[in-house]
Amino acid sequence: MNQAPQTAPDEVRTMLAIVCESAHDIRDRLSHRPSGPVLVDRVLDAARAGRDPAPDLRLLHTALTISGIEHGLYSFSAEPVLPPELRGLSAAGIGRARPAAADHRCPRNRCARTWRPTPAEVAPTCHVDGARLAPGAGA
Repeated sequence: MNQAPQTAPDEVRTMLAIVCESAHDIRDRLSHRPSGPVLVDRVLDAARAGRDPAPDLRLLHTALTISGIEHGLYSFSAEPVLPPELRGLSAAGIGRARPAAADHRCPRNRCARTWRPTPAEVAPTCHVDGARLAPGAGA
C-alpha cells in the first residue's frame, strides 16, 4: 500500500509561514490554473480547523513547481528560506543583526512566520485566524 510522503513538523511550520505571509501572491501566480487559488484556501482552512495542513501544502508546492516556479513555495519567502535540498549551506557574515526575541511571531505558534518591526509599521495579521503577529509570541 502506498502512503503519502511525510513532511517533518518543522517543515510544515516553515511552509505554512510562507503561505500565511504570501497568500495573495501565491494565488496570483496560480490564477491561470482552474483550481490553483483554491489550493491556498485549502491550506489555510486546514490550519484554521486544526487539521494537519501537510497534505495540502505538498499539493500547493507541487502545483507551483509544475507551473514553472522552480522552488515552489520557497520562492515566495521574504526571508532567505532554502528548500530542504539546498539547506546546510552557509555564507560567512550572514545572520541576524539582533536577537530573535525582537521579532514578532505567529500568535498561535502554528507556523514559523516571523516579522521584524519598524517604527512606522503595524504588525501584520495571521492569514489563518486574523490575529496580529506578536512580539516574542509563538516559538
